[in-house]
Amino acid sequence: MADDAVENNGMAPAERACRSPGPDYPIRIEPHDGRIVVHAEDQVIADSASALILYEANQPPAVYFPRADVDMNRLIRSDMSTFSPYKGECTYYALDDGESANSIAWSYERPAEAVAAIAGHLSFLPDRVDLIGLKALDSLRPSSGPDPET
Repeated sequence: MADDAVENNGMAPAERACRSPGPDYPIRIEPHDGRIVVHAEDQVIADSASALILYEANQPPAVYFPRADVDMNRLIRSDMSTFSPYKGECTYYALDDGESANSIAWSYERPAEAVAAIAGHLSFLPDRVDLIGLKALDSLRPSSGPDPET
């Protein structure tokens, strides 16, 4: 599950408002420099040179892949959804292999304005897939330049 997400408790998405990131809860999105390939069950699920890295407060960085670079025919949308107070409604995807019920990816299909750059992208649960061509997620740090979003 996306780290800051909470499972839905029967509230309709329209009943929930998103908070804005700020000094107490910073969020920053940067392009990844290089190619990343995602493997699941020894098959390529995503291959992108256009991934984004989302840095969120004290959460581990998350890699977001453009849908055009993801083999969406290998994924099936699950019934699970959660809500992030900073990103919005989150939907989940499992491997469409006829066996797996575990989600391996998530997407904010209509993200909050502060994270609009991740619209049309998916992120994968790093403990359920192999990310090739990416430094360890815990070693990624945002650039030190000024944030153009603030």
